[in-house]
Amino acid sequence: MKQLIKIEWLKVKSYRTFHIFLGIYVLLILLMYYGFDRFVQQGPIDLSVVYKFPDVWYYAAYVSTWFAAIPGLLMINLVSNEIGFRTMRQQITDGMSRMEFLQGKIILAVGLSIVTGLVVLISGSLFGLTKGGIPNAGNFFLDMQFVLRAMWVSFGMMMAALLITLFVKKSALSILVFIAILWILEPLVGRIWMKEIYAYFPLNSLDEFISSPLQFENIRFGKAETPLAITITGLIYPIIFILGSASLLKKQDL
Repeated sequence: MKQLIKIEWLKVKSYRTFHIFLGIYVLLILLMYYGFDRFVQQGPIDLSVVYKFPDVWYYAAYVSTWFAAIPGLLMINLVSNEIGFRTMRQQITDGMSRMEFLQGKIILAVGLSIVTGLVVLISGSLFGLTKGGIPNAGNFFLDMQFVLRAMWVSFGMMMAALLITLFVKKSALSILVFIAILWILEPLVGRIWMKEIYAYFPLNSLDEFISSPLQFENIRFGKAETPLAITITGLIYPIIFILGSASLLKKQDL
């Protein structure tokens, strides 16, 4: 395990694109959550509640899901580079097993998911305390499950991206397929032909893992509970993505 962590760190520590993407990801979450209440003056919905404890964790986690595709794009970039430059083949030739290669990518995804959790914690604490008021001791730690939910959404998106990249292999095409499924194919098919089960589509279930506080039907804004069935679905799909990646790695000619 320590060796795999070391190998993955050596791959990314000097990779400028990785650090730029990661920096943009962190900055976007912080800036978007900081400016959330600026929308108050543009409509009847009071968004100042997003900084009140303990709901601050829900809203900060929800904002992080807006940019969950970025860790997925990072995973695509890293894995497609290893495939394209034959470093994956070289590692396996040098003694690393295919499952160890997969484990390394899972470890990387866990590390990036922890970054997501830290950003949610920092943004929630910082802007909650400065814009929402000092909470009592009990309120501060309530609803921190949403930090874990934000981490799982990030992890799930990266596992989906890993599966797509191992199947497609080419960087640009993998990015196109990932974005197309996330923002075009699933919404199009789900909202037009399969409305009843759209919530349970693979990437949409991750998107719904932290339900939106915006209720357009009755123009309402407030904390929304994620249905248990969607929670279970969102927990299962990343595991399926991992099993699919393992199956591909076992069968592929490297």
